[in-house]
Amino acid sequence: MNIKSFIDSQLDKSKCFIWPNSSDKDGYRRIKYMGKSTKAHRVAFSLYNKEPIEGKFVLHKCDNRACCNPDHLFLGDAKSNYDDAKRKGRHTHGEMMGTAKVTEDLVKKIRAENLTQVEIAKKYNISQSSVSYIRRREHWSHVN
Repeated sequence: MNIKSFIDSQLDKSKCFIWPNSSDKDGYRRIKYMGKSTKAHRVAFSLYNKEPIEGKFVLHKCDNRACCNPDHLFLGDAKSNYDDAKRKGRHTHGEMMGTAKVTEDLVKKIRAENLTQVEIAKKYNISQSSVSYIRRREHWSHVN
């Protein structure tokens, strides 16, 4: 079955259409289309919306990476993709970042300290600029 006939066969157009083939490590369904493996939702959007998607992101309103229902999809750029992920709570930040050198508890301590930024940086073995970003809430803004 090709993806167009699969989508057309769905009875409840409001539900997610889960392409039955395999998914990649991130949960997106894969399809062989025009001789190469690609994400099924990108093909679905392209087939039903007739908009060029090259260099753009195809995002999910339903937040279901396996869904290829064209009504659940919309085009965006890198910023709108980032903003969408952040709004839906999928944005990696804080301690979830693999490169994080501080914790939320440490952020709270840094903000409560009555020392200079240089003294705080030495005390916690981080850079003075990190202390500055944390105190100005440019980094770790989600921590109260």
